[in-house]
Amino acid sequence: MDQFQPQSFTGLLIPDVPIRPQDYVHGAENNPLGGLGLRVVNPDGKWTDYRPPMQKQKSNKTGFESNDCTGFGYCRELATYLNYCLKNNLLPPTFTDWATAKGYIKNGSFMFDPQVLGIMAGTTSAGNWLQTVADTARKRGLAPAGTLPGPDGYATSDYAGFYNPSLITPEIDALCKEFLQYVDLPYQWLTGKGTLEMDGLKACPMYVALCTCGGWNNPPVPWCNAGNAANHAVEQTEDQTIVDSYDPDVKQLSADYNIPFQMMILASVKEQSMQQKAIGFKKANSATVYVQVGSCLVPVADWQAFVRLGGDSNSVVTLSDADFAKFTVADGSLFKSA
Repeated sequence: MDQFQPQSFTGLLIPDVPIRPQDYVHGAENNPLGGLGLRVVNPDGKWTDYRPPMQKQKSNKTGFESNDCTGFGYCRELATYLNYCLKNNLLPPTFTDWATAKGYIKNGSFMFDPQVLGIMAGTTSAGNWLQTVADTARKRGLAPAGTLPGPDGYATSDYAGFYNPSLITPEIDALCKEFLQYVDLPYQWLTGKGTLEMDGLKACPMYVALCTCGGWNNPPVPWCNAGNAANHAVEQTEDQTIVDSYDPDVKQLSADYNIPFQMMILASVKEQSMQQKAIGFKKANSATVYVQVGSCLVPVADWQAFVRLGGDSNSVVTLSDADFAKFTVADGSLFKSA
């Protein structure tokens, strides 16, 4: 899309109930759960200069439009937050050393893979919703940028190839889960403007949904009186400033531009003393859990033994028969509960 018009499709799906009663919401007095609170991380609330290198959801090379604005927006928001923490020495060395070794930090910037997140979140050519993508990242983790080819690797309209679930190999799945050993990814919605919004931006950049008004690619973008309509997901880095997956990445919005849906990803890097979780593997429809030793899978005697190794239900990768067959399986159980 060279020029956006109001409600041009970019991959945002809005459910009938965008914010559920069971969601955490900051600023909504009638919400049953309330919010998770705010912690000031960036006192001036300006995050734009910490954004990662641009990742485009539409390929200039092939013309493939991924409709994955939700995945690109989430990955960019979290990378911006962690880049601020990295530049201001707020991250433990154990995490930054691991993230560098695993490829999450490239040329001094965190970068994540939107295609991996999109596949795990069930995104299709019809798009996805902020909440679904945030829930997926919270439960399944994230992969480093470049894990999969991205939009440049696919011909026009090859959605079956781009969103092919088989691209998420056991190794990718395990690495995503390993990321969650270092970072928790809770989220909450923000409802309210003015001081409430400014306080929110001191805690983190926002993962937001809004309408792409005419002139979108030629900022500053004027408001088009679209009410609470939304058709695109982006990152909000300052008051009326967003970072996009279409050129130019930084866009200034007019002072009256409405951003109807704002989500806060309250990432929390775990303390260095936290025990690393064991990554387990199991076949579909089988209760036996295995741990990897070299190229070999070793069965664990029982669930309690896996827990004693530091595992839990969120650190188990389910393998297809074909993927399971790629491993050598040891005889007997080396890890016992007692």
